[in-house]
Amino acid sequence: MTSLAPIGDTDVAERVDALARLVDDAARLLAAQGETEAGCRLVARAWWLAGPVAPKAAKRLDATLHQLTRVYEKRVYEKGARA
Repeated sequence: MTSLAPIGDTDVAERVDALARLVDDAARLLAAQGETEAGCRLVARAWWLAGPVAPKAAKRLDATLHQLTRVYEKRVYEKGARA
């Protein structure tokens, strides 16, 4: 875990980047509990909000969304194959 800087020492992009990491962690926890679609929706909303002010954070969230989408599609495919 990274140390937190005092709020006065961080700019908006750094704050959004930190929030994006929290969203990333939360979405991955949701996916681990079988709630991948909810995690994807959370990440997509955060990506949309982060994009204009923190492109680095938006890029991370985009990668997370793509990874979670693959997990979701794999689960749907496996569920269909068992039916």
